[in-house]
Amino acid sequence: MSGQIRRPQTRRCLRCEREEVWDGDMGAWRVEGDMGNVYCVHEWNITNGFNPVIE
Repeated sequence: MSGQIRRPQTRRCLRCEREEVWDGDMGAWRVEGDMGNVYCVHEWNITNGFNPVIE
């Protein structure tokens, strides 16, 4: 069985609603819109139907 692994392109914090997008040129997450709570430990919702394995 061969497959390809991919990473999510967006993520949103379940606690403060901070949203980030993956910037491939920077190789890092970039804040999109509101910064959220700077003291939040950011519990990311990246499993919302996201399947990392491409078959």
